[in-house]
Amino acid sequence: MKVEITKVDEYKRRLSIEIPNEIASKELSKVYQEINQKTEIRGFRKGKAPRKILEQYYKKDAEIKLLQRLVPQACDEAFKKNNLKIVGEYLLEEYAIKAGEALKLNISVEVKPEITLKDYKGIKIQKKPVDVSQEEIDNALTQIQHENAEVKSVESRSAQKGDEIIIDFKGKIDGKPFKGGEGKDFKVILGEGKMIEGFEYQLLGVKIRDRKEVEILYPKDSPNQALAGKKIVFEALVKDVKERILLPLDDEFAKDLGNYNDLNALKDKIREDVRVAKENYNKFIYQKEIVEKLLEENPFTPPPSLVNREFEFLKKNFTPNSSPSEASETDSGSERKKVEQELLEKANKRVRESIILEKIAEEEKIEVEDKEVDEEIKKRAESANQNFTSLKHLFKQSEAYEAIRNKIREEKVLNFLLDYFIIT
Repeated sequence: MKVEITKVDEYKRRLSIEIPNEIASKELSKVYQEINQKTEIRGFRKGKAPRKILEQYYKKDAEIKLLQRLVPQACDEAFKKNNLKIVGEYLLEEYAIKAGEALKLNISVEVKPEITLKDYKGIKIQKKPVDVSQEEIDNALTQIQHENAEVKSVESRSAQKGDEIIIDFKGKIDGKPFKGGEGKDFKVILGEGKMIEGFEYQLLGVKIRDRKEVEILYPKDSPNQALAGKKIVFEALVKDVKERILLPLDDEFAKDLGNYNDLNALKDKIREDVRVAKENYNKFIYQKEIVEKLLEENPFTPPPSLVNREFEFLKKNFTPNSSPSEASETDSGSERKKVEQELLEKANKRVRESIILEKIAEEEKIEVEDKEVDEEIKKRAESANQNFTSLKHLFKQSEAYEAIRNKIREEKVLNFLLDYFIIT
């Protein structure tokens, strides 16, 4: 098989492939034989029509079947023989099938960039503390105390700070409902400060079965630009008011929680949990900083097809903020363009990161075995209450299986780099 490669640009290659006539003609004869056995042509018994007659009716179909059989095999052979690391799908631009001549193909494809990484061992990172303060322990204890508070409905008094109320609500802007502005059996703890400023305060004093109109001004700096700075009126129905009774923080409280001998044992467990959480968070931050330094030290333009694929994936999985029904088309259009530009930049960065980490894995011979991928699929199957074999088969039929392998490999590379970075 003859192969000629032309460099179109930094990533695009055009391959001119010639499959020998003896191979192409033999396979084409098989195709016509199969067609002959399956079709009936007037004036001929099934399977007895001459080749020339078949060509009159089925030439195009036969050529398509021939290409479907020979092109993938020829491309794989050409890529391997010429050590081309392709990205995405190849494109058959032209082909020529002539009797007595080689089958000629023109294929275009994008290849992975050949990059030379700067020294990635010994990256300097600022150390982050893992000390656990008494204040952090006290805050965690208070949270546990509130989570385990006893609650009971109260009808004899109005809601006050610290109470838990259950409401149904509908929000409107200029008298019109908006997407995401409605909720049922919604729990609000008055004074907790988790709701938009002013929401909890206006519900102080309500009683069961009260209807209350709550008016708020959505923060101007809200990430939800469709609602930012707008006045929203919520119509709330109070379905229940519950008094929260906090239990004393003592040895009995700790024993009731679980396997703790006393309150000090609970505090020790909290201290250890906070320390581990900080270490895990620091590891995550270290990895992010390592990636940022790798991107900074190794600038290059990634293959457009990979960026476009990642961009489409991000766009497909992007969940836009709720937008009011009266938002103008102009606002929506400009916001959409802004979001798409941000997603495109994120896609570009992700692809560059993936290529760099893959290159390090290649240089350091960091690999992922099938059993490691299977273990991850088992975890996902158990989490989703699905059959492992069925889920694995589903992943194998798509790109998901290799995507999991890539994710595990990237994590391995980052852990490898963590062993070599320098804390300053």
